[in-house]
Amino acid sequence: MDKKALSEMVGYVLLIVIAISLSILVYSFLKSYILVPQEKCHDGVNLIVDRYTCDENTNEIIIEMKNMGTFSAYGFIIRAGNKSEGNAIYALKAAGETAPMESDAGKILLNERIVPDSSQTFKFTYSSINRIEKIDIEPIEIIGGNILLCEDALASQKILGCG
Repeated sequence: MDKKALSEMVGYVLLIVIAISLSILVYSFLKSYILVPQEKCHDGVNLIVDRYTCDENTNEIIIEMKNMGTFSAYGFIIRAGNKSEGNAIYALKAAGETAPMESDAGKILLNERIVPDSSQTFKFTYSSINRIEKIDIEPIEIIGGNILLCEDALASQKILGCG
């Protein structure tokens, strides 16, 4: 038997094994860079400030939030601003016993969602900023157990007479 032919065959087998190994390695490396499409909120999520009243003595605002969309809102992020222009940057804190909810620095998760064409009332304190001229509301939806912020449904409301 010709030993040269045997070593040539081993060389080809090793070359094929190395090529397959490298292609598997490159595939697994590149697979981690491919973006998986993120879940997004439904287009029909829309929360607005229907009514509000301010108590300047206690620096509290009572807001009636209405769902004008076609999907339920499971919560919202609420921020206030003391300038009517630009983004509202101060997270409002829940005050008192208004609606059943979990509150964490402006992020409100509701025990009972706000269904379309219904309203819920909430009370917040704004003592850290002394006055409110604008409120931004970003709805939260829960899809497949994931909490999603609905950035495209951000609603802004100018506020008069708070502070």
